[in-house]
Amino acid sequence: MTKSKTKAAATITAERLDEIAARIVEAPAPVAPLSVADAVRKLAPTIGKMRRTGHTLDSVATLLQAEGLQLSPQALSRHLRQASGKRRAPAASK
Repeated sequence: MTKSKTKAAATITAERLDEIAARIVEAPAPVAPLSVADAVRKLAPTIGKMRRTGHTLDSVATLLQAEGLQLSPQALSRHLRQASGKRRAPAASK
């Protein structure tokens, strides 16, 4: 049979607890990474300007990929449609 070692409960003063509370309440919240869809939504106005000046979805997707945002032109198009609230027209039945 082995003996288990337990630590004595640490005590803390009220003043120290107040110091800790004051320090942790001021700590910045962690920044969560954005999803690709969220990133495109935030960039949509800029991408719209680029499109109006002649950029294609391919060229915009290539520029975004160079900046570390991995998405295809098709995914870019889909995310832009979602950001604008527009839906794609259903395919015509044969």
